[in-house]
Amino acid sequence: TPSGKPDLGKIFDRDLQALTNALWASGAEAVAVNGQRLSATSPIRKAGGAILVDFRPVASPYEITAIGPDDMRERFEDTGAARLMDRLVDVEGIRFDVRDRDDLTLPAATEPSLDYARAVGGGASPFSTGTTTGQPSPPESPSPSTSPTGGG
Repeated sequence: TPSGKPDLGKIFDRDLQALTNALWASGAEAVAVNGQRLSATSPIRKAGGAILVDFRPVASPYEITAIGPDDMRERFEDTGAARLMDRLVDVEGIRFDVRDRDDLTLPAATEPSLDYARAVGGGASPFSTGTTTGQPSPPESPSPSTSPTGGG
């Protein structure tokens, strides 16, 4: 911090990352931070003074919701992230609680945008097939007549 004092009582992006990863590891099937649904490619990052979830700012207080199996709470409570939050509650005075709900609904996740590499300068790519679909084609397997036989 500019004053040289630690940010006591403050939640960081790495704390949200640890909590959401612990929920996934505990069996969560869906996770959201402040209503922002996470996908497998959703980043949680700090940008300036804000925390971004899937490139959208979220503000304190942070509410993480998760849908999962009946034993998810017990599995989550055995994680390092849950123990860290318990310590932060004791030392820093942060409020952290876990509640069970039977009627939880989460919004749909945004569609991830995946990019693929393309050959530069018109050169042939090992994945090109002469068509322009925007999707790479997998490399072809050698046919039996061209594969090594190892005999002699």
